Amino acid sequence: MFATHLRAAESETNRLRKTTRLVCEQLENRSVPAVTAFAVDTNADTAYDHFDNVNKMAPVDENGMVSLRAVIEYANANRALGDWDVNRYNVNLSTISEQTITLDPNLGALVLESNFYFLGNSVTVERNVAAAAFGLFEVDIEIQTRFSAMTLRGGRTLDSGGAILVNRGATLEVENCTLSNNEAVKDGGAIAANTIGEGIPGAKIFITNSILALNTAERSGGAIATNGALSLTISGSSILGNEATGNPANDEGWGGGIYVVTTDALISGTNIIGNEATGYGGGVYVLDCELTMNGGQLHGNAADFDGGGIYVDAENETVTLTNVSVTQNNAGNKGGGAYVWKGTLAGQLTALTGNTAVGGIPGIGFKQGQAPAPTITVPQGQQTVEAD
Repeated sequence: MFATHLRAAESETNRLRKTTRLVCEQLENRSVPAVTAFAVDTNADTAYDHFDNVNKMAPVDENGMVSLRAVIEYANANRALGDWDVNRYNVNLSTISEQTITLDPNLGALVLESNFYFLGNSVTVERNVAAAAFGLFEVDIEIQTRFSAMTLRGGRTLDSGGAILVNRGATLEVENCTLSNNEAVKDGGAIAANTIGEGIPGAKIFITNSILALNTAERSGGAIATNGALSLTISGSSILGNEATGNPANDEGWGGGIYVVTTDALISGTNIIGNEATGYGGGVYVLDCELTMNGGQLHGNAADFDGGGIYVDAENETVTLTNVSVTQNNAGNKGGGAYVWKGTLAGQLTALTGNTAVGGIPGIGFKQGQAPAPTITVPQGQQTVEAD
């Protein structure tokens, strides 16, 4: 069943990609750009030639080729900052003949210190699985970046954010993309927000019409961990088969699909399917923040402890599920569909069926005396809300 969901989600994402129109804008001859466009013409991962490049006006490597890394390093040296609408680099990847860019492990992650718009045209950026561990991209403090129609896969970091690490004050937009088979030893197998940067607001993360599949994190957030981001917005996407694999005794293994902490989150029209956590919250773990989910599914997720579909630990906050189907999730302890430790669960479900819990309360459970009784509405004759 998971393979069927994945194929369907990939088909829809491919349809959306075909409608993406790639636009190259005129290159402006200025050291600090307005909107400046470059077309990558090689899939080699080669560095910007800082020394032999005449007048340093072109983002080329030592062979005169425009590589992805050379463009990024050139842009970092001639930074576009501030208003992204008028001050950024457009990087067109549709012109390369080979559709995969394998990053050089000796050069490591691509660090973005300027505003970027990557127009991928189905290009894949990957780390060779046999190479030393490193993530794929890092978005620097207060930088805005958009990835469009790309696949990011195989990143592995000993820290957080296997595909993309987002620093404070930054804005990340991911549209019509697939992030798969990425891994983080800490948080966010595919995407993680960094908490470093005292006094700077948290990052903003937007994910649209994308697939995040088969990513893993040991500590939390098999696909996504927000860790103090200012906001998380997901629409029309699929979160499939991700895992949080750590040891719950060490406060690990939380949020197999998504780990949302101190971040207001809005999820709409999104299916969260087949994710697993060795601790709590197989599909989603919500900690100390509000989350609203409109439409979509929590289906076939599993947690070794509580909250197969979703786990809520958000005192004085409200998690709202409206027109959401919660089906066939499993908890090793309680709350197969959902478990509320602290906070309020509200909204209206379209289905609460087929959920299981080894320790009891297969539908929705809440900790009596610690969490108020959920106000969520469940279809008549289906599974129920029960006090623990």
